[in-house]
Amino acid sequence: MSTNPYALYVPSLASGIAFVTVFAIFLTFHLLISLRYFQRRFFIYWSFGLICQILGFAGRIWITKNDFNVSAHIFSSVCTSLAPSFFLAGLYYISGEVFKVFGSDFIYLNISLILLILKIANVTAGILQGVGSGLITNYDSLKVGTNVGLDLIVAGLAFQVLTLTCFQILWYVFIYKVRQSKHQFNNEKFDKDYQHITSKRSIYYLFITFSFAIAFMFIRSIYRLIEMSEGLLSVLATKEIYYNLLDGMMIALVCLVISIIPPSILLGKKKINDIEENYIERNDSVNKESNVENNVDSNTNVDTNANVDDGNQTSTLDILARYSLLFRGIRHIINSTKK
Repeated sequence: MSTNPYALYVPSLASGIAFVTVFAIFLTFHLLISLRYFQRRFFIYWSFGLICQILGFAGRIWITKNDFNVSAHIFSSVCTSLAPSFFLAGLYYISGEVFKVFGSDFIYLNISLILLILKIANVTAGILQGVGSGLITNYDSLKVGTNVGLDLIVAGLAFQVLTLTCFQILWYVFIYKVRQSKHQFNNEKFDKDYQHITSKRSIYYLFITFSFAIAFMFIRSIYRLIEMSEGLLSVLATKEIYYNLLDGMMIALVCLVISIIPPSILLGKKKINDIEENYIERNDSVNKESNVENNVDSNTNVDTNANVDDGNQTSTLDILARYSLLFRGIRHIINSTKK
C-alpha cells in the first residue's frame, strides 16, 4: 500500500498500458465505422467516453511514475468518473432510436420525454461524480473535501444506479412487447417507414448485445457505489484487482458487445433522415395535389358559372331581338294599312 495520502495503492503499469491500448483500439474501430455508417451523436458520445477512459488510465500510468503527483490523481479520478456518463449517453441515444424505429406503441411514455429524463439524470450523475472525484484528490486545500467529495460521488452513483434500474425495466418491457407483437402479427404492427430495419434479424441480435451492455454498466455502477459507500479504506478501494475487473473490465466489455453489432450499421442516421424527408415530401406532394385539384375545381366552377352567365346573357339578347323584330313587323303592317 502506498504511503501517499492521495492514493491507497500504486496502480499497475502493465494494467494501465493494457487498458489504454484496448480503449484506443475501440476508438479507432468506431471512428472507421462512423466514416462508413454516419451516426453523429452516438459517435460523439462514444468517442468522448473512450477518450476519457484512455486519459484516465493514462493518468494511472502517470501515477506509477510519481504517486505523489496530485495532478495525476485528479486527472485519473475525474476522467474515469466522467467516462461512464458519456457511454450511457450513447446507449440512451441508441435506445431512443430503437424506440423510434419500432414505434411509440411499445413503450408507455412519450419517446422525447423518456430521452429528456434520461439526459437530465445522466448529466446530473456525471457532474456529481466528477466534482466529487476532484474534491477527494484535493483535500489538502479543502479540509472537508474528503467527506464532501465522497458524499457527492455516492449521491451521483446512487442516482445513476436508480436511473439504470428504471431504464432496464423500461427496456425489457419494450423487448417483451416487441417480441410478442412479432410472434402474433409478424411486422404488421411496426412502423412502416422503418421496415428496412425491423425486417432484419440482426436488429434482434442488437437487443441482446445492448442488454449486455446495460447490464455491464449496471454492474460497474453497483461496484462503485458500494466501494465509495464503504469509504476509501474499504477492501474494494484498496485492492486494484477489484477496480480492474469491476470498473475497467466492465467498460471494456460494454465497448466489446456494442462493437459486435455496431448500432450505426443498423440505425444509420442518413437512412432515417432520408425516410423522414421522403415522408415530408410525400405529405407536401399530397398537399400540393389536393391544392391543385381544389384550384382546378374552383376554376371549373368559375368557368361554369361564367358560361352559365354568358348563356343567360345570350338568351336574354335573343329574346329582345325577336321582340324588336316583332314590333317592327307590326308597325310596318300598320303603316301599310294607312296608305
